[in-house]
Amino acid sequence: MSLPELRGCPFVNATAEAPVGESQQPANKEYRAWVHQFFLELATDIGVADPEALAEALIVLYDGALATASTTEPARAAATTAKRR
Repeated sequence: MSLPELRGCPFVNATAEAPVGESQQPANKEYRAWVHQFFLELATDIGVADPEALAEALIVLYDGALATASTTEPARAAATTAKRR
């Protein structure tokens, strides 16, 4: 199932589309820090040996799912990949 109405991450899109130095850049940076902290806390809470590595891997899966949601089955692909970790 694809999500044709989903056009990726609005923070990333705003940063890519606006002129350099606009206010969306700090907002995107803050959002990305929040996403990283969220995945790091989840990884830490479940007690994996290297929570930082898992958080980084989850961010890649999350970004890829957002970027491809309108054309592929991102949730299923991300879940399958995450289970391999």
